[in-house]
Amino acid sequence: MTQYALLGLGSNVEPEDHIVAMVSALSACFGHLWISSVSRTRAVGVENADDFLNVVVGIQSDMSGHTLKAWTKQQEKMLGRDHGNPMEHRRACRADMDILAFWHHDDRAVCASEFVDEPFFLPLAEEVLTLMERYDSEVGDYFFLSPRECCISLQLQDGRHFGWRPRVMESLAMIL
Repeated sequence: MTQYALLGLGSNVEPEDHIVAMVSALSACFGHLWISSVSRTRAVGVENADDFLNVVVGIQSDMSGHTLKAWTKQQEKMLGRDHGNPMEHRRACRADMDILAFWHHDDRAVCASEFVDEPFFLPLAEEVLTLMERYDSEVGDYFFLSPRECCISLQLQDGRHFGWRPRVMESLAMIL
């Protein structure tokens, strides 16, 4: 059965590189992505830490919620996150991939405020939900300008850009 998920991504250690790595991994695994703009937020509760870059990504998957969570934790570990350290949540973070929402195709999520607790993810989740609602598979892509000012642009290894506005990103296999 097809499910949808919104994932909140964050990093404040070489954040451009780690956000790109997380989005690349999501693209490789799930293909089609709905991606918010990228925002910069202050690190809260983390000593001597740089600002975070955050992005929300929408995916379509046949994975269960449990399997998806295990997959995200594996990706975090591959990028250097140490889940075994009891103080890990108080340190700078290389890679954080949180499942913000998970729903079945028939139970379409409508409002991000119903499930997103983190205020820094809320506007990004709204961007992605808007993209998901407006996406036309016949067109293959849908862009709109973000109402928020954002000047962060990141580039995947294949040359595709994301970050300065929300966008739909097709699977790399569909582009080649």
